[in-house]
Amino acid sequence: QSSNNPFQQFAYNASKNLYNVSPMAHYDQSLLLNGSLDMQRSLERDMKKRQNLVYVEATSNNPCLRVGDVVKMMAWIPGHEIFKNGRVPIESYKITEIVHTFADGEGYTNTFVGVPKDLPVPPYYNEVEAPKAQIQHATVKDNRDPLKMGRVRVQFTWQRRANSQTPWVQVIQPHSGGGKGTYFNPEIGETVLCAFQGGNAEAPIVLGTAYNGGEIAEYYTQGNDIKVIQTRSGTKIVFNDAQEQGSILIEDPSGNKMFMDGQGNIKTYAPKDKSVTVGENMDISVGKNLTIEAGENISETAGNDIYQTATGTISESSDMRTETADNLYQRESSLSREISEQASIFSNQKNMVLQSGKTVQMNSAEKSNLF
Repeated sequence: QSSNNPFQQFAYNASKNLYNVSPMAHYDQSLLLNGSLDMQRSLERDMKKRQNLVYVEATSNNPCLRVGDVVKMMAWIPGHEIFKNGRVPIESYKITEIVHTFADGEGYTNTFVGVPKDLPVPPYYNEVEAPKAQIQHATVKDNRDPLKMGRVRVQFTWQRRANSQTPWVQVIQPHSGGGKGTYFNPEIGETVLCAFQGGNAEAPIVLGTAYNGGEIAEYYTQGNDIKVIQTRSGTKIVFNDAQEQGSILIEDPSGNKMFMDGQGNIKTYAPKDKSVTVGENMDISVGKNLTIEAGENISETAGNDIYQTATGTISESSDMRTETADNLYQRESSLSREISEQASIFSNQKNMVLQSGKTVQMNSAEKSNLF
């Protein structure tokens, strides 16, 4: 027996041709002005229209019929090409309601209501209804999102007995987008707070994380002065509003620190090495004093020239001093003095010239030898 009702098939084909575009997303906005109640009533009316579109009411004298039985129906279509007697078999119907009646003089009859046996949604099923859920806590079970979208899988309290977990769930971030945004994903084992899109328990979304009895905030203060961003390795940024000064500390697990005290001072500390690389120019400007101190050596190298200028005095002190010039060594000043316990000047290859615009004077407390 065919399961296609010719009348129903005609209506189905017309509907399919008219509404031939499948939606790509679900939109909660109903464009109804009276809020969610109006939306719910509209959905219920639409559902009832669809359910009541095709059903059958019939009377028989077969006492064997029961709810759930499938009955084969015939349609009267005179002049049918195949069924010349006009009795055309149509789809089978499943009985959903039946009333048995017995009356004196008339005998037994029953009246039943049925729907097509291939109906995907039974008439008692609310196809627009979804399981509802309120905001609740969950535990992160996995954060290795195969699509790299920052999603996590969580386990609600009611999933623990079966040790099940959700599919991949979105995590709300303060800012997100391709090539921009923030990325703070909860760690496995952390407690998160989940809401549900449209109240649907099958569409959870992570709103954020929460401290619990096993994970306690380490930065609590009586005055709520401290705000912290810290990763699991111990890298952290600490904002301290104590005494309304607003200091900032940046620190990593190795002990590297940068501290801004909120009073105009910055301190940096590296337990080992520190390197500064600049692609082009670097300027250092100090309003007062600049002190450079090294426990061992200081090296300065320039690809071209080194200039030192002071409006006052340049003082240098060392145990030994060596100056080497590959070509020319020249000093110019209005007055030049060198004082030492013993002095030697050598020209071991060529001549030495002492020249003065006036007098060359050589003094010795004892003797002077010229060779």
